[in-house]
Amino acid sequence: METFRVPEKKVEPEIEEEELPPLEPMNAEPAAPSEPEEPEEPEEVDPELLKPDQDPPLPSGDSSNEPSEEAQMEASSLKAQGLDAHREGNYERALELLTAALQKNPRSGILYASRAQILLDHKKPNAAIRDCDKALSINPDSAKPYKIRGRARRFLGKYEEGLKDIQQGQKLDWDDGTHAFEAELKKKVEKIVERRKKQEAKKKAQPKPKPAEEPEDFPGMGGFG
Repeated sequence: METFRVPEKKVEPEIEEEELPPLEPMNAEPAAPSEPEEPEEPEEVDPELLKPDQDPPLPSGDSSNEPSEEAQMEASSLKAQGLDAHREGNYERALELLTAALQKNPRSGILYASRAQILLDHKKPNAAIRDCDKALSINPDSAKPYKIRGRARRFLGKYEEGLKDIQQGQKLDWDDGTHAFEAELKKKVEKIVERRKKQEAKKKAQPKPKPAEEPEDFPGMGGFG
């Protein structure tokens, strides 16, 4: 019998597909060259900043009681002794005497301001601010507490708040020494404001990320059930 052979299937050699470059979108505009970013100006180190004090509030008298004339006179005498002790460099004694004066006359804003000045001179800005706040609650038209509080805030790095206090104090009672201090502080605040404006402008100039595009629905294509 004659046998039939199945013809062998020719195997075509595999042809490697040539990789084509990705298609570029039509009418695509060339990307604009990015401008080099302007380096940010480093913040100045302020060698005059004070370390915030955390001492408990100093005692004072009961402000609800009206001091007698005798008590007011005793408070004035204690204040004078305290300021003398401060000039002599006896800080602890000065504070002790001013505190005793306030216990005699707790309704005196100038006594609080005087104690605040001693506290600030001895690098206690937070305690000085507390006494200035109390002084201004008694007499909001007193210039001295504003000026002392302004300096205390400046030495805590609260430059803008400090400048407002200094300017208010100068409105109430102008003096040369505070004017020079105000001028230096104003320059510092202007630099801070200018740096803040640059940072805000830089944030606004940054491109916002585009939301992801949703896939388009093609006509005639429904969901698979």
